Amino acid sequence: MQRVYYVDAPVTDLLNKPEFSKIESFSEKNRLSQLLYNEEVEILAEKKGWFLVEALEQRSFRQRGFWAPYRGYAKKEHLRESERRLHFNAVVISPKILVEEEDFKIPIPFGSRLILEEFPQSTSLTIDGKRKVHVREGTYRFLQKLETSGDEIVKTANIFIGCPYLWGGRSIKCEEVEAFGTLTGVDCSGLVNLVFRVNGIDLPRDAHDQFLFSKRIRGAELRAGDLIFLSTGKNPQMIDHVMIYCGDGNFVEASSREKKVRIGNLKDSFDLQISEIEEKAVRKGDLILFFGRVLEKDEPNKRDRDKEGLPTP
Repeated sequence: MQRVYYVDAPVTDLLNKPEFSKIESFSEKNRLSQLLYNEEVEILAEKKGWFLVEALEQRSFRQRGFWAPYRGYAKKEHLRESERRLHFNAVVISPKILVEEEDFKIPIPFGSRLILEEFPQSTSLTIDGKRKVHVREGTYRFLQKLETSGDEIVKTANIFIGCPYLWGGRSIKCEEVEAFGTLTGVDCSGLVNLVFRVNGIDLPRDAHDQFLFSKRIRGAELRAGDLIFLSTGKNPQMIDHVMIYCGDGNFVEASSREKKVRIGNLKDSFDLQISEIEEKAVRKGDLILFFGRVLEKDEPNKRDRDKEGLPTP
């Protein structure tokens, strides 16, 4: 029987190279992404307390030139083995929920998937599908009852306003989570990935891959929940930034320049009036803006999109 592994820490870093010594200084650029509690991974190899893993819930085209799970190193101690594959029915939609048992106290962060009792009034969840834990505080929603809309995407994105920018980050700021030894925060695509995740849609991990996944639209067609992508004139074929459109010319982004998630305006930032953009891409100075849609008006729920086949780049 194939072994199944899940993340057993609130958040853990997924690194390009394992760090074997505490003396070796941590390089922020070594962080590829982050894994959330209960995320499933496949173990490929082991090196001195680190596992080379595939993050089965984070897809990437750019990393290996074909659609495949994101690959990197995670701490062995932050993973647990399960005797069977788990089927989650809920997701955390507050910065954290706090759970406790006699010998088990842990914050479970935003975006983590859970197994909850069938009835919404229940306050218990199970670990490994069998161990019951009491929910002390926090908010979750049942996945099967999601009705995703652009307004819900924007509402979720606003939860992150003020959250610190973190290279490779894919977690909301949470001091209780950081007490377990991992910094929390988001980069631009980590923000987009998490916002859509809690609304039942699994997007790829990186901005360029999110661009490949989305449908091209004209700027004038932008509506709440759509995405705005940026590339530079030096490398126009590579998307290196993504923002969530909120309506009225506004967007939410994780800004590396301002070191936080913020609300911006297309007129102020790029001298663009959305209603006047008839193209699917527009150049402003050294930047090129592209416009994309994940939510289809007649198909609000696309959480099984990856099963239907991702678009080729």
